[in-house]
Amino acid sequence: MTATGAAMLSLFAEWPTDRLAQLHADRAKGSNVGSDYPEFAIENEPMKPGLANRLLPWRRSGDRGVLEEMVSWARSHSPEVLYYRAIDEPEYMWWLPMELSQRLGIPIVTHIMDDWPKRLVDAAKAKDRYTEVERLHDSIRRIFRHSARSLSICDKMSRAFDERYGVPFEAFQNSIDVQEWEGVERTRCVEDDGVFRLVYAGSLAEDMTLGSFVELVEAVGQLRTSGRPVELHVYGARWWKKVFDEHVGKRAGIRYVGFVPREQYLQALRDADLLVMPINFDQQSLVYIRFSLANKGPDYMASGAPILVYGSPEAATVEYAQQQGWAEVVSEQSIDRLASAIVGLMDDAERRRELSARAAQVGRAFHDAEVNRERFRQLMCDVADGR
Repeated sequence: MTATGAAMLSLFAEWPTDRLAQLHADRAKGSNVGSDYPEFAIENEPMKPGLANRLLPWRRSGDRGVLEEMVSWARSHSPEVLYYRAIDEPEYMWWLPMELSQRLGIPIVTHIMDDWPKRLVDAAKAKDRYTEVERLHDSIRRIFRHSARSLSICDKMSRAFDERYGVPFEAFQNSIDVQEWEGVERTRCVEDDGVFRLVYAGSLAEDMTLGSFVELVEAVGQLRTSGRPVELHVYGARWWKKVFDEHVGKRAGIRYVGFVPREQYLQALRDADLLVMPINFDQQSLVYIRFSLANKGPDYMASGAPILVYGSPEAATVEYAQQQGWAEVVSEQSIDRLASAIVGLMDDAERRRELSARAAQVGRAFHDAEVNRERFRQLMCDVADGR
């Protein structure tokens, strides 16, 4: 499951399954993994050419068959609120939720987790497509103004989007379910086997993490060459394996574990000697992730392992780590400084314990699942009741 899918599942974790149904654009990437509530999957692979793919003919030829099928499916569940996770593509996902809302007569709660609107606008400006820029602005603004409530991923995004779109935003992100971690005992550590294990769980997206991840790989390589007993395990969705092979290949001590069941994922985090979080420094990436909070953060905090964040201080996750002290932070782009930080943590067990304790404290204070879900449930009830 993707980090975003995990965040959504966390919000809806205790929702009665007979009161929840999901419509998504790709069965392989839907967040219905491990759940038994009904779903309606729109096949949209390959996504290009034509971002709208199957749904584009609805607007061109008047063929409304698929849409009518979807509306009928949605109506059969008697929905009261439509929760919409706003995404940039396929582009039909910009108008489809609003059309469903209007056809079904129900309000929308929109949740956005990355600044893809600015990325699209900047790309259009770079090509002098100012008519397209205005269309993008209007379309995205319409989404939020049509929404009964608009949600972001963190307070930094809320403040920026409040100003940009003229509507208030409330922050909701992934949370920590204490019960989920009960019984997940540590099965190894560097004191047991003499190997200092780094674990990274997440994407290898070019506009989010890849550049800094490659530099992390180089830092680990340098340490191994110098005789340090360090290894790096990478957990992520299957579609990132090709990217890993292209940029990393086969290197001693570095391996792509891939996607594993949730229980195994939690165990991997618990068994790490250091959890790493690479975030890109380049401006193109920062356009997209400046206001995004890494959804893996709460999982990292709950694991009991120390955390190292490597990324630009302009990114919300790095800023949050620096302000709250839940991770060792390397905010200067330098493989040597990154390697030095890893060595410092390898050689200082007390510092690792301090970081682990602080991360757990921040996690309990700001990411408690019971508090987060109750706040989300109340918001959805307020929307359903027209408040």
